[in-house]
Amino acid sequence: MPYKSKLFIFLTIYFTALSVWWVKFNFFSSFASEGAWYNIFYGFMALVGAIYGFKTYKAWGGLKTLIGKALFLFSLGLLAEWIANIIWGYFNIVLKVEVPYPSIADIFFFSIIPIYFGAIFLLGKASGVNITVKKIRGVFVALVIPLLMLALAYYLFFKEGIEFSDTFRAFFDISYPLGYSITFSATMIVYLLTQKQLGGLMKKVVLSVLVAYLMQFVADYTFLYMALQGTYINGGFTDFLYSIALFAMPVALINFNKVLYSFKSELNHNQVITETNINSVENQASLKIYSEIINKIIIDQEKIIGPLAIEYAKSVSGLSVSGTVNQLEINLSGNGSKTLKDLVEAYKDIFGNASVSVVKESVAKVLNNKPEYKGILEQL
Repeated sequence: MPYKSKLFIFLTIYFTALSVWWVKFNFFSSFASEGAWYNIFYGFMALVGAIYGFKTYKAWGGLKTLIGKALFLFSLGLLAEWIANIIWGYFNIVLKVEVPYPSIADIFFFSIIPIYFGAIFLLGKASGVNITVKKIRGVFVALVIPLLMLALAYYLFFKEGIEFSDTFRAFFDISYPLGYSITFSATMIVYLLTQKQLGGLMKKVVLSVLVAYLMQFVADYTFLYMALQGTYINGGFTDFLYSIALFAMPVALINFNKVLYSFKSELNHNQVITETNINSVENQASLKIYSEIINKIIIDQEKIIGPLAIEYAKSVSGLSVSGTVNQLEINLSGNGSKTLKDLVEAYKDIFGNASVSVVKESVAKVLNNKPEYKGILEQL
């Protein structure tokens, strides 16, 4: 049965209604503070996304896994954005301050930068960036993109100088462009360095999150530039960009649940066929090594995707897995080499070649002081 999300349907209808409203008061007629009210209503999508994300991250192993931590931080960022929007709207509607920059709202707006940076870093690590960045192309990308973004920030925001008479404003005038540049650089690095490495069911999910943040970045940079130029208006084009970003991020989080549903459906349909015992093909010492390798692989995969690592291992023919990740019991009833390859293929369905690279690192650690078994790694 295909995965259907009622939340996605709700968000799509809600965003469509917001878009029609935005066109109405921007091109036809509007009442006082309509733009400010629009900001509050599109900010509601951030709250919905945050609540949904705080529920979803637990299914991915919570704060014990890379994906779980990334989802938690993305949810925390959405919550911070909703709080900031409410405070901004209070200044607009109650205190009659048209553009409250800087204000207490900026404490929450600014907090989104380090929060999303942490989330993107963790997502990149889960997707294999730490492996790809070791290559020459990876080093080049990691160095050049931040330099280009800093040059753009200087051209747009610092070329005319910074006014330091207002220390509070000066801090945000400097920190926002630099923070956005660093986080955008991290996003592009993750995107560029995982294009070929990343695959499997998670590829579209990871890319959807990165695209959602890029939309957020465009909206943030546009707002900051217009605010410094004195041309920003509530409910204008900048806020329409924000509404797109705050629609895209919850949808990206929904995609994580969609993949989780696909994982479990696939596992339920793939019945494990226990092979007849052919341990005679391999001696007990060899099987012990394969068991040790498989144990290490499952533990390392669990750090990325949580409980699904064990569930996927259980679906592999010839492999029996019991216990928790802290104390796994591995039993091989078939050929160790074939079982290992089947396990690698199972994990490849999740992150593609990125999963294979993680597996190879796990195997290399086990075989570090066992040169007589180096052929196992070469076969993967």
